[in-house]
Amino acid sequence: MALFTAGYAGFSPEGLARRLLAEGIAWVVDVRSHPYSARFPAFSQEALQRFLQGRGLGYLHLGREFGARQRDPAWLLPGGYLDFARYVQSASFLAGCRRIACGLAKGLGIVLLCAEKEPRDCHRGVMLGRWFASHGTQVVHLLPEGAKTQRDVDAELLALHCRGEFGLQGGRLVDRKAMLRAMPGMPSVADRLAFACRQQNLAMARRFQAEAGRQATGIFGVPAK
Repeated sequence: MALFTAGYAGFSPEGLARRLLAEGIAWVVDVRSHPYSARFPAFSQEALQRFLQGRGLGYLHLGREFGARQRDPAWLLPGGYLDFARYVQSASFLAGCRRIACGLAKGLGIVLLCAEKEPRDCHRGVMLGRWFASHGTQVVHLLPEGAKTQRDVDAELLALHCRGEFGLQGGRLVDRKAMLRAMPGMPSVADRLAFACRQQNLAMARRFQAEAGRQATGIFGVPAK
């Protein structure tokens, strides 16, 4: 079975539930480290769990296994954001992956839920979706207006971070150096995708640090107490 992901931005609770049920999804796996939202309180953990259960959907929080805000410095970049390439080797992450794989093997429809609308801007697309796809699982990212596969997300990352080599035409990836890939020293598409994912990870880390800086500073630059 396919593994689905979704960001609740752009969905109403009712809209999200209808979409999940239409896709045959039975379980929502919350991959936020802190499953609360001041901006969208209906998607905070307690309210969300009650709502989903009222629609016949199960809820499971795997923030410790899959959340992007980990505490162990062994898995963090300088500045405190998660290093995706390192964390996917951790025992906690792999234990979470085994739970998801077990559920899929039993025929359960599963969606990994986070906040951001676009999977390329979220660790569910850059880390989780990429890991599952690279291990043979079909990954589908649900959007309010449609869906993207992990291949679509990978193409977006390549076009964004390797612009001299790749582009998008009609949503399809164009490798501008395809004829040169077999030459000695020329990086493969997989090599460039690993680079693009790393660059996106670093960009997300910069946004995390900027957000932390804003939260640490009160109105007119006065430090918050």
